Amino acid sequence: MAESGIYVIVDNTSDTTQVLWLVGIGAVIIVLMCFRLWPIWLRKGVYLMSFYLLVFLIVTGFVRAILWGILYHFGLEFWLFPNYFIDSNDPRDSFLPLYSFEVRDDATDIRTMVLRLFSGALLVYTSYQFCQDEKNIEDLKDLYDHGLQDFFEYGQQFVVGNALGDGSTSNSTFNEQAK
Repeated sequence: MAESGIYVIVDNTSDTTQVLWLVGIGAVIIVLMCFRLWPIWLRKGVYLMSFYLLVFLIVTGFVRAILWGILYHFGLEFWLFPNYFIDSNDPRDSFLPLYSFEVRDDATDIRTMVLRLFSGALLVYTSYQFCQDEKNIEDLKDLYDHGLQDFFEYGQQFVVGNALGDGSTSNSTFNEQAK
């Protein structure tokens, strides 16, 4: 509204188009609500896509934090996917630009250099102490070998395993298809 006049929004969309959009959105909502009734192959496909997307997003978050932590100790500011956690952007913009790189303003400051040397030495010492116990190394190997698989199987059993919704812990149809 303004003192000099009234603004009007003219919608050129036909009633037929609006009805089609409404019916389409309603159908999508009903289909999503009937997830338990979907065939197992479709539920498994949706689960696999969402599982690997989640793993990709989590691993990317850890990799970018590790890269920043390592390069911080050399006085560099490096971010892989600098817009990764910005929620106000379009989700596709989270991966653009690919990286940002600059030399930190405090790269030559004596106090921050001492802090970086001290924290780097502390990280190396902590890693050395962790590696002294062979059980820690075995636990890491077990996590590497079976951790992701255990997480995957738990989610698969949760999403796909109870097809009838009766509270049973196994699904004979899914188990037969898996064999």
